[in-house]
Amino acid sequence: MYIKIFKGEYSVIEFIKKNNESCFFLQKEIKKITQKYNIYIEFLKSYIDDDPSVVKKFSITRLPTLIFFKGSFEVYRTTGYRKKETISFLIEKKLLKI
Repeated sequence: MYIKIFKGEYSVIEFIKKNNESCFFLQKEIKKITQKYNIYIEFLKSYIDDDPSVVKKFSITRLPTLIFFKGSFEVYRTTGYRKKETISFLIEKKLLKI
């Protein structure tokens, strides 16, 4: 997946790998919160299996990785599995600044 243009003002990109347990469980947590935030935030996925160049482009060192963007600027990143409550907290405090 080549990421160049973001539809909205805010976006969150999941950098994940197929058949990876942590990535699988993170996807389930993200799915639980997208309904709440999809008005404000565009949620995207990038499978590093399909496009390994994103690893270098976005300096991915650990999977899964979530990167929060305001426009085309990175405002925060987190790695590893996170529960939906933690992801919601990070979205509100780091991205939306609620």
